[in-house]
Amino acid sequence: MKAPSKVKNILQKMTVIVNVDPKIKDQRVSTKYPYEIINFVPFAGFDSESAAGWWQDYNLVKHFRADVPEKGIPNYQLAHLKNVMNALAALYILCQNLYKLLGESDLQLEPSKLFE
Repeated sequence: MKAPSKVKNILQKMTVIVNVDPKIKDQRVSTKYPYEIINFVPFAGFDSESAAGWWQDYNLVKHFRADVPEKGIPNYQLAHLKNVMNALAALYILCQNLYKLLGESDLQLEPSKLFE
């Protein structure tokens, strides 16, 4: 599928990605030994109306880190390990899928020390 000429936000980008790879929303990665086994499905929270919670938190930290919304928790406290791990899991999935698409390329993805 051809991408729109001006993809402006993450929801539009995710629409393009899901059209190319519909299974991405269900893709799961797990941390591996010696770490505690934790499963991540980072794209499951995206739909046509809203981004996944970790992505929303990332943008609040990036653009409004010092703000304190109604909850009373400063946005910079959203920069926690769970959100970082979801972001890394998303990047890992995207890289894995890209290398599969490249197929016969000479490029090789180094095995992850964190995810399996």
